[in-house]
Amino acid sequence: MSSIWFSGTIAKSIAEAKRRNALFIVFACDSSDKTEEMDTDVWGSQDLSNELSDAVAIRVEQSSTSFSQFTQFYPVMIVPSTYLIRTRKKSFFCQ
Repeated sequence: MSSIWFSGTIAKSIAEAKRRNALFIVFACDSSDKTEEMDTDVWGSQDLSNELSDAVAIRVEQSSTSFSQFTQFYPVMIVPSTYLIRTRKKSFFCQ
């Protein structure tokens, strides 16, 4: 797995994104083959890691407390999915 992921809690990752006024990325995932495929093909890309080095990205497992906390504000209908959130701006959902 790529080193792109923030290692703290969802609350700490949000605070860090706000502090840095950075793009906040949430990868909502599970243990499916589709998640594994996205880990390898998308998030495992060194080019992507380089491009998103200023962003704060967090990976939340569907069975985790962080996932439950995130879905209180952004309902997750499809797993895996990726949310791109800008501080004080619109958010975008990517599948």
